[in-house]
Amino acid sequence: MNTRLSSHIPSLDEKMGGGFLPESINLVFGAPGTGKSTFGLQMGCCLLGRNNPEFGVAYFSLEEDYKRFKRNTSGLKLCYDHILFEYYRPEELQKHINDGIQSIDGELKKNNVKLLVIDSVSAYLSNSTEERFELKRLFDMLNRWNVTTILISEETEKTGLIQYLADSVIRLGLTDSKERTLEVLKMRGSKHSLKKHNFTITETGIQLK
Repeated sequence: MNTRLSSHIPSLDEKMGGGFLPESINLVFGAPGTGKSTFGLQMGCCLLGRNNPEFGVAYFSLEEDYKRFKRNTSGLKLCYDHILFEYYRPEELQKHINDGIQSIDGELKKNNVKLLVIDSVSAYLSNSTEERFELKRLFDMLNRWNVTTILISEETEKTGLIQYLADSVIRLGLTDSKERTLEVLKMRGSKHSLKKHNFTITETGIQLK
């Protein structure tokens, strides 16, 4: 039986049917300010906090360099000093993927990366005229890397295609009264909650109500 990977968001795993499947590709999407980056960062930091040298975490940012990322997450009491943080311009990562450049593979193996967060896949596709082709190449490469992946995305017209390809889909939302909400829309191989769940973001990350 496959051991699932915890989201490390209290009570969310049970709503997902037990957590993320190993080596799965998972989409977390929503409007700006709904907590998407916090989701990926919280999960990565908590998994590293297990002090397991055989479990590495990588965070690929396509929108912010490390200085800006650190500034924008300074309100969170999450330690990500040991996360492999890489900043790529979208076209740079596309070239790595499409040309099969081995440098990323080597870095992931060297750091025993088992969880990869890509923030964001909407930025990755922003200048692409062949979204289906680019996504297919990206998903093929992610499967080759044998990592569990969290793809962060804005909610755009391209999100539907990513949802179709992903193993699981979580949508973060914001109501008219500014309540944050979380829905598990898809979780392959799992019986999951079909409800909307309210949540808050505290200094330790996402907390479901």
